[in-house]
Amino acid sequence: MGAFYVHEYKIQDGKLEKAAIDFVQVCEPRSSNILEESRPKLLGSIRYQSEVPNSCDDKDCRSVKDLLLSNSNTQPPETEAGVASDKVEILSEIITLSESGDYIGGGQSWNLSTKTKCKISASWPQEDSVGFSVECFNFMTSVSFQFASE
Repeated sequence: MGAFYVHEYKIQDGKLEKAAIDFVQVCEPRSSNILEESRPKLLGSIRYQSEVPNSCDDKDCRSVKDLLLSNSNTQPPETEAGVASDKVEILSEIITLSESGDYIGGGQSWNLSTKTKCKISASWPQEDSVGFSVECFNFMTSVSFQFASE
């Protein structure tokens, strides 16, 4: 069970051009309430060819928690689209932060990007779903993330 927020998502000619998605995932929830604090969570931020700033770093996903796990109507930080800048970084990066006791993330944080010798590929882009595959050569591992609206 989980939730996600799409900051940016663009498909052109059947290919994913860019995406910026924040997510939270809970294993074996005791209830259908994702806001329940007692369950460990996997929080993360995916940026694929995106200029939207990452919501996580290696130590914290505070922005993701504020956006997806608060009872308030927290709005995502506004970004100035179309503003020229000498230093625009286009990210292809997945950062996850697993809370202690989370089954899937094992209580670890991950930074998966070209900087950590990982290749991120988008698959099955449609208007209501997308998947991301990650191959990491220095970890000798591969992972996948899939998002679909109900």
